[in-house]
Amino acid sequence: MIRRLAKGVGANAFGQIVNTAVQLAIVPILASQWGLERYGTWLMIITVPFYLLVSDLGFAKAGAVDMTMKMTRGDIKGALVTFQTTFVFIATMFVLLCTLIGLTSALLPASWIGSAAVSAHEVRWALGLMSCYGVLIISATLFSGGYQGSGNYAVEAAIAACVLLIEGVSAMVIAASGGGMIAVAASYLMWRALGTLVRGIVMHRIAKGIHIGFRHASMDCMRELLRPALAIMAVPMAQAFVLQGTALAIGWAASPAAVPLFTTTRTLTRFGMQIVGTVTNATMPEFSMASAAANRPLQIRLILLILGTSALILLPIGVILLVAGPEIIGLWTHDVVHVSWPMVALMVAVMLANGSWSPVSNMIVAVNKQRLFTPIFVVLAAFSAVLAYGLALRFGAEGGAIAMLVVDLVMWVVIARIVIRLFATPREFFEAIPDALRDTGQLYRKLRRR
Repeated sequence: MIRRLAKGVGANAFGQIVNTAVQLAIVPILASQWGLERYGTWLMIITVPFYLLVSDLGFAKAGAVDMTMKMTRGDIKGALVTFQTTFVFIATMFVLLCTLIGLTSALLPASWIGSAAVSAHEVRWALGLMSCYGVLIISATLFSGGYQGSGNYAVEAAIAACVLLIEGVSAMVIAASGGGMIAVAASYLMWRALGTLVRGIVMHRIAKGIHIGFRHASMDCMRELLRPALAIMAVPMAQAFVLQGTALAIGWAASPAAVPLFTTTRTLTRFGMQIVGTVTNATMPEFSMASAAANRPLQIRLILLILGTSALILLPIGVILLVAGPEIIGLWTHDVVHVSWPMVALMVAVMLANGSWSPVSNMIVAVNKQRLFTPIFVVLAAFSAVLAYGLALRFGAEGGAIAMLVVDLVMWVVIARIVIRLFATPREFFEAIPDALRDTGQLYRKLRRR
């Protein structure tokens, strides 16, 4: 297990490095080659694939969890039913979305989407190609259950990172060579299609008995997946509402000038959560398998491993920010943004509170029980914007941070109660601390060797 975790964390870290490097490198190339207006149009177009990621209604992820648990129990036939049911749903969404987007882009008046720098024809083609790219991203997640259920999460993560790297390098080369938006969008689509094909072929080889088709799809299975799928979809939507809604509330209640104080500090503190995510995402398949095998001690150890890893990552970052946070932000923004120490301290508290419940909530997602907390989270997300507005009227940007802290503290209590109800008593967690510390040490040593 520790070896698989180390491989998964390493693959996730590689993916994070690739994503950051590509984002940093591609911006100056596209901006200089295309000009700000054309580049701005491109930025608007590429938001479409990310909006499309919620269009599968969470089915791909819920299906992957269900497949992982069934494969762990040796129920290959049941996993095949889940896989093909998910395939039918995603294939249907693929056809509907591509048709809808194609018709929309074709019927939009040229005066709405064209400009002096970019023709309507170019925008239509780029929008259509990047929309298909977004649907392919959804399609690729279909294979996750086969990788996770066979203990090969790291293989999938490594393939995904390599595809991302090839896509980014190809786009930069094309743009630097004088290519326009259509050529870059076509490149993204081509490499994503090839990457999806590779992921499917590799999964078929390592997950015996799992293959694409329609014959084993089941309406009963689709109905069973609907509730956990919708609950999965609600989580990122609620998170986005907390983050973006708080920023909007600060802007309305205080002033637009106060928003950068909040967003800059939030970006800095969420960097630690991104690192924690490399461990959490690799742990989720292991937790699904432990749950399917009814291995309660291993579930307890994995939860403590996540909490311990989160603390080891976030506490040092928190100390550094408490000591020199305002100065770091000043250097980062070339003294454009000046943040007070109380603002930094509040956002560090938000980071630590969020880091103690959010990673553990992913273990609840790993057993498709997210419906136990998502309704509360959605209500809190809506309430947070109202609370942030009221507090920002009195405290400015710090009011938004206080509102986020309230949400995270309430969610900490909610998640703690669910974990105790589902997995173990506080006494069992306490007794498992020595084993969890040993697991954490072994994971650290393996990662250091890598």
